Amino acid sequence: MSKRERKAFNESLDEENAVVRNSLANWKQYRDKKFGPLPPRETETEFYRRLTDGQIPYLVPYTGRGDEEQNEDDKVEEVKEIDKVDEVDENS
Repeated sequence: MSKRERKAFNESLDEENAVVRNSLANWKQYRDKKFGPLPPRETETEFYRRLTDGQIPYLVPYTGRGDEEQNEDDKVEEVKEIDKVDEVDENS
């Protein structure tokens, strides 16, 4: 590519970039007029604080089982406690 071709190519890129920058600026102005400015980005600490405070619903992972099956698995069976052994079978 000669210097003249390279210069013409760079100028065409500059013109395209100017058009893109201009349209982006126009879009931002339109968005701000219609919807107001964007809220400031929250920090990671603020996000986790909202998550732990319950402001953001925490998604429970799907186990693939229905609620009834999950509830049956979560039940704890009561075990009868035996204090002492009355008889010991010595024949076995």
